[in-house]
Order: sequence, then structure tokens, then C-alpha cells
Amino acid sequence: MKTMLKKAQRKVVTRICSAYRAISTVAALVISGTPPIRLQIKERARTYGKDEDTKRQEKEETIRKWQREWEDTVEVGQWTKRLIPNVATWTNRKHGNVDYYLTQMLSGHGCFAAHLHKFALIESDICWYCQERDDATHTFLHCIRWTRERTIVETAIGETLSTENITNTMIDSKEGWDDTT
Repeated sequence: MKTMLKKAQRKVVTRICSAYRAISTVAALVISGTPPIRLQIKERARTYGKDEDTKRQEKEETIRKWQREWEDTVEVGQWTKRLIPNVATWTNRKHGNVDYYLTQMLSGHGCFAAHLHKFALIESDICWYCQERDDATHTFLHCIRWTRERTIVETAIGETLSTENITNTMIDSKEGWDDTT
């Protein structure tokens, strides 16, 4: 039963965030803002018939447990963890929806030569525009092809884009979200 629930949740969250099939489940859960099903089940069991304050406290506890699991994840989702280190901040934001393009950036799984090359879909991991290794970092922060777009975003947010500030900028305000997505 647990395996069936996990598989069903994986299918749902990859569709919620429009992710490629190769995305790790833990990254898809974080990007979609959906706690693991087993944590949700335990939370619901603890809150059945309880008052709203207790439900809120239990939800916060679920997020804390999820955060500890996210921090302990080492095999997969490292790019996503770098961009979204805090699941509570990401999931509690009041604005912004993820889509196919944003999920590519947040997961590192997308139309990047390094990703496509990994699955033998193209012959090389080299960028088509500037002959550097093409991954999410390269495309969003360094590629000459996207200099104009990056400059527009950086002017709007008032700072240079980096892996450390991009999601914070998105979360901080609806304007920051709109400027960076």
C-alpha cells in the first residue's frame, strides 16, 4: 500500500509542476509544495477531530519533519536544494505558480545540453550558443544567449542573479516573482 501511495503521489506532483519523468521525487515534492504522503497521513491522523489551532501546529510539525528529510537528502535533488533550501518558506509563499519552464530551472532537468546528453538524446553537453557545458547554472546565470533577458531581470530586482538569491527574490514579493519568472 505504501508503494502504491508513493507512486500515485509521484505521478501527481510531477504533473503539478510539469516536470520531466527523470526528476527525483523529493525535488518534485518540494517544487510542487507537497509534503510526502506518509507525513500527510500521520498529520491527518493526529488532527482528526481537533481544533484549528492544533491542526495548524501539526501542519507546522509536518513541515519541520519534511525540512529535516530535505536537509538529509544527499543522493538526488541537490540543485533544487541549493535553490530552495527551506521548504517552509517555499511552500508558505502567497503568490506564484510553477510551470514547465520554471520547473526546468528549479530541477535542472530540462532542455539543457548536459541533461539531454545524460540520456543520450544529443551527442554533446556543450551549449549551442557559447561552447561551454550547458546545464541549468550555465543557462540561467552565464550563457551569452540569455544576457539581455538576465540584464532585464537584474535591473528589475536591483542585483545580480545567483543561485543564492533567485528563489528568495521570487518568494519575497509578487513583483520579484514576476520579474524573475
